[in-house]
Amino acid sequence: AADTATATFPKKLKIVIAMTTNAAAAEAMSRLEDEHDEIDEAMEDLLIFPSEVIFRRSLKLIEAHFTNEDAVMKECGFGPGNDYYDLQMSDQRRILDMATTALKRGGSESSYCNTK
Repeated sequence: AADTATATFPKKLKIVIAMTTNAAAAEAMSRLEDEHDEIDEAMEDLLIFPSEVIFRRSLKLIEAHFTNEDAVMKECGFGPGNDYYDLQMSDQRRILDMATTALKRGGSESSYCNTK
């Protein structure tokens, strides 16, 4: 089960999860994978039906996922000061900043995907 739950995570994080005997950590990883699926579906909806309502729904899912991912990473020993954690948090801030900028732009459908 741990191999499936960690399929998309970096090698270092996979090793931590594989070595743990903590069933709660493995379950948390599985929930993160389920969240990835929900986000994928929401983003597909956004591509098919671009609207502010769907964009905001997608963004809420992403924000919740980032919060959960942060907590799981810390539980697994990846916290501030760890190179992978710091890079992950930087990527998350960048993604949320781009989304916020797109929401502020509003208006045209293309503004949701334009990151310039």
